Amino acid sequence: MAGETERSRRKPAAVGSGGASSSPGGSRAGKKRAPSKPMPQGNDDPAYKSLEAAVTSLTTERDHLKGALAAAEARIAALEAENRKAVDRISWVIDSLQSALDE
Repeated sequence: MAGETERSRRKPAAVGSGGASSSPGGSRAGKKRAPSKPMPQGNDDPAYKSLEAAVTSLTTERDHLKGALAAAEARIAALEAENRKAVDRISWVIDSLQSALDE
């Protein structure tokens, strides 16, 4: 995206990560993960239906936001073009007045 720096695109570090890991295998070395809940298996499972509805809702919202972002970026580009035209006209007027005063 225009005007975006490398630093602004990076994800922020996790709180308490402190940068480099002190253990050779990373910060998770030696830690046991808690057992996770099993994923719902069947289409009849209410948890599965709930997750499916959430995914559908989030997908719809994502698509809407992508469209809104594209429209906003197009509007910004149009405003920047109009701004350049206005600056060019002002510059031309200043140059014309300066030339008239020099004569």
